[in-house]
Amino acid sequence: MRLLQLIITLIFISSCRDVDQKSSSYLHDKFLSVYEVIELNERLVNANELKLAPGAWHSAMRLKARVNNFKTIDYCLLVKTPYEVEPGELKFVQAASDTKCSEYFFSPAIAQALSFYNLKINYADYALSLRLDKKSYDYKFKNIQSKALEISLGSLEYQGTPDRVLADGVICKKVEDDCSVSLDQCNLCENGHYYVKNGHCSSSYSKVCGIDNCGAKGEPACIRGEVATGVKDYCIQDSPVGFCSGSARVACVNKLLICE
Repeated sequence: MRLLQLIITLIFISSCRDVDQKSSSYLHDKFLSVYEVIELNERLVNANELKLAPGAWHSAMRLKARVNNFKTIDYCLLVKTPYEVEPGELKFVQAASDTKCSEYFFSPAIAQALSFYNLKINYADYALSLRLDKKSYDYKFKNIQSKALEISLGSLEYQGTPDRVLADGVICKKVEDDCSVSLDQCNLCENGHYYVKNGHCSSSYSKVCGIDNCGAKGEPACIRGEVATGVKDYCIQDSPVGFCSGSARVACVNKLLICE
């Protein structure tokens, strides 16, 4: 009888671990397209200790992710603090971009909600670290690192060996003004690649490693049919060759069309 109880207990523990691992993997996939982290609650994030009302829900941060074209999805990190013998709870929920995270305190989690008595949330260098009692969860927001203003054609061109992986934000294909290709290594990009407008060639474009967030503020502008615009000099303020989403405007920085 005791052996049967032990076997059932071991199966239960193993099942919980599998669910926990699948939940963490699911969140990793979701967060690959996160391009901005906002609304950080300083009483929760990077705080030495939690000084919040016990047994109450609090918003820790909002993550903004892009799924395709200009469609975005927001995720809120919500925390319920422990109260006496009742553990706290941490969860990520999906939210509308124009709605406060506090409106989703009682919404279902997009992955498994986590219980805890001791919690530490750190966010630095585009990485989120969650420490719940003896468990750790780490998420790297690689897409935030590939900002258009950080792209330098002179300093980011590929200089390594052919078998080296290229990081996000690196120019992997460079098309010169005369449409000749002086560099083509996009097969080495770690997280895909996308087009950017950074030269006078109208039939071919350079590429940068990373997830395509064109049109968003601080990212490369999306490219419009250049011949149809009738513009000879593309590198101007509000260039019709590029377009942005929302209130962002097209600008030209170091020959690169960006949204600002």
